[in-house]
Amino acid sequence: MKNIHCVRKVTWLLSILLVYGVSASAHATLVDNGDGTVTETDTNLMWLKNANTPGLINWGDATDWADTLVFAGYRNWRLPTTDETCDGGSNCTESEMGHLYYVSLGNPAHGPLGNSGPFSDIQTSPPYDYWSSTVPPTLPGVGCVFNWSVGGQQCTAGKSNHFYAWSVRDISVPEPSTLFLFASALLPLAWWRRRDCASSCADPRPVQAGCSFVR
Repeated sequence: MKNIHCVRKVTWLLSILLVYGVSASAHATLVDNGDGTVTETDTNLMWLKNANTPGLINWGDATDWADTLVFAGYRNWRLPTTDETCDGGSNCTESEMGHLYYVSLGNPAHGPLGNSGPFSDIQTSPPYDYWSSTVPPTLPGVGCVFNWSVGGQQCTAGKSNHFYAWSVRDISVPEPSTLFLFASALLPLAWWRRRDCASSCADPRPVQAGCSFVR
């Protein structure tokens, strides 16, 4: 017998690994992309890894900074949005910073910030608050802020106040950087399985499941 083929088995393995990798990416929550950004996979958001890039800044300047930011090859940055219906409360997980604080990082209401994940320089000292892009429709002179010390938010901050700012962007699925990370992890496994298949199929008797022989 000759022309031993393990193609079907290897193809099956690669398919399983790819499906597993894509599925895992959908549940991994936070992925450090290695370029100064972090992807939050369950919201399809990409955050700057450094949470204090511009320092203390008023709302108008914070908005301009985020909207004109070019980082890691991306231009579509912005300030996070806020669910203004949860004004003055904790556990506001419909807000982008609230979801990151409570769901992705698993921090408790009223603080402290015990888990900052892969992020750096999240500010939990006065003045505590981070600007969002959301402005209450009936109060155009104020903006919504999120307090990373206690996980609370409010929509009564005057726009002239100086608070911290953090930039985020919406991503496509999957982003090339995230796909590359999973592919890098899967390829060594695929190579090992192909080598194992080739060696185990070398002797046609007994025939191993998944190995086909062509006379």
